Amino acid sequence: MKFRAYINKTTIIFFDFESLLNGLFSSRELLIPWLKAGNKPDRFAGLKDKSGKDIYERYIIKYTTLKGDFIDTVKFYNGAFGVNDMSFDYMEEELNMEQIEIIGNIDENPELLEAKND
Repeated sequence: MKFRAYINKTTIIFFDFESLLNGLFSSRELLIPWLKAGNKPDRFAGLKDKSGKDIYERYIIKYTTLKGDFIDTVKFYNGAFGVNDMSFDYMEEELNMEQIEIIGNIDENPELLEAKND
């Protein structure tokens, strides 16, 4: 399982628990206090966008279904990742996975959601 920690505008850390526990990366001194302060990292959704980039929770994606083009935030709920309260697995028949595009994330680009699904 991989994670993404948005520490601040200049520090984003990608990690997995094995590397964290074994001290295999240099950003540990930033990440541990951040986690101890109650912050939660974003989980890897197990999917890649059309450019091959890993998709994490709280990423803003543009995607296409049989009903049209949409912009939404990746969320984890009911034990699965998805958008609009539907899991990607459930949407698989109508979701064109090859068209998913990461266009930002909630932390750095909240304005992208203002124009959501116009």
